[in-house]
Amino acid sequence: GVGCTLDIDTAIGDGGQLGHSSSLQRGQSIPDGEHWHGSPAVPTTADYCKVRNVNPPRIRRFLYEAVQLIGLFAIITPLPLLFHSYWENVGDDYQETIGIVAIGTTVTLFGYIAVAFLAATLAIWDRALNYYTEWAEIALFVAVLLTSAITIPFYIFVERASLGFRKLKPQMTTIYDVTFWRHERHWKLADSPIVRLFAGTPFRPMILRMLGVKVGKRVYDGGANLTERSLVEIGDDVTLNEGCVIQAHSLAEGAFKSDFIRIGDGCTLGPSAFVHYGVVMGKGSMVDADSFVMKGEELEPNSIWRGNPAKLHRFVEPVSEGSGASS
Repeated sequence: GVGCTLDIDTAIGDGGQLGHSSSLQRGQSIPDGEHWHGSPAVPTTADYCKVRNVNPPRIRRFLYEAVQLIGLFAIITPLPLLFHSYWENVGDDYQETIGIVAIGTTVTLFGYIAVAFLAATLAIWDRALNYYTEWAEIALFVAVLLTSAITIPFYIFVERASLGFRKLKPQMTTIYDVTFWRHERHWKLADSPIVRLFAGTPFRPMILRMLGVKVGKRVYDGGANLTERSLVEIGDDVTLNEGCVIQAHSLAEGAFKSDFIRIGDGCTLGPSAFVHYGVVMGKGSMVDADSFVMKGEELEPNSIWRGNPAKLHRFVEPVSEGSGASS
């Protein structure tokens, strides 16, 4: 899983699974086929891979690897060269598949090229530096405003365009399926600088709304990481502390699954808390710092969850308006 730690003198047997943010301490070992989770890790009945790994045809595995290479060398590596050696030994099924891959890859390439055109902002900063001796910090401030006015709408457009201006839907598939390839293309184009801007300010929820997150009123976001933004729903008066992760997908053993995450009104995620896909947080519930909420958990209203994996710690009495007023 993500964020796992293996100490010296540890081992994982064939088919073993170690959950997210878990750790094997010195001398621990996972027997063949067992599933462990926690810090220190202990045996669990949870299965982190609902979709079993498949053995795809050689050509399909090759196509997937080719798409990965194109992601790394988007413009340098031309697509025809990658498939030339296979071209004469395949049938109609391959040509149909390669057509789909070519379309997706072309869209990705144009996305990278379009991002490169943001170099036009250098012209703004060139002017700002030229006028710095006359306008001093005012020239830099104006340059920041103009750059933001160009880049923020552009990156929002790129991310929404990567989804065809639609929203993500829950998926259960393998990494060799075209559906996952499209999702991975979205990841690459959605990893933009604006997702880290304005943490802890009222502008942060505004950015999230424009990126497709359903966000309520009076939300504080101190720097949360949302991997699938259109699969997340955040209610009113929610607090997202620094470093918390809201991950609406799982990727393990060649299997990919995604689902909604719903955070109710008045909920709180502590620093570095991790919420997995399929989680529903009831009104006023709280996830403590460094806690990991497993996929599919339903947190009752006004409950506090703590630990890795997170378990119900206790309930709290909600504070009503005027309860703190003295008689």
